[in-house]
Amino acid sequence: TIDQVVDLIAQAPSMFIHGLGASFLVASDIKQKFNRIGKQVFCTQDAHELSALMAIAEADSVYIGISNSGDKGESLLLMQLAKSLGLKTISLTKDSINPLRDLAEIGLTTADTQEAPLRSGATISLLSQMYAVDIIFYHFMAKNYQHNIMHLNKSRQATAEFEQLFEDF
Repeated sequence: TIDQVVDLIAQAPSMFIHGLGASFLVASDIKQKFNRIGKQVFCTQDAHELSALMAIAEADSVYIGISNSGDKGESLLLMQLAKSLGLKTISLTKDSINPLRDLAEIGLTTADTQEAPLRSGATISLLSQMYAVDIIFYHFMAKNYQHNIMHLNKSRQATAEFEQLFEDF
């Protein structure tokens, strides 16, 4: 499944990612990682904006819906829309029977952590999802290491240059 996800991402001209609450932090992490190596990634909590962007997506683009529970209405509707627009679809949810996982072409899962009722920012599920993203990212990096590391180094250099300009400002 990791190989399938990495292959879809490699072929995708762009990625569209959505998550609510703590899952938005995971979506933002995906955006940050893949943008730095040259992938075009759109990540927003604004469902209308994401819908409009997906409507003009190129063929082979990918939609990733992230929801620990896998049953949030907005997440389900965006997954349905992505499918109807012809995007490849991936979900990242806890390991349970849930509608988001069922809708996606590829369903990635993390452990069902049974968060405490007084959970603070969904800590365990958030860390599990971040770990899953890291596995995907490192696998993606390894598949075309020289190309990806070149882009990563360029983005690091640009960031360092900006920081120097800012210090001199």
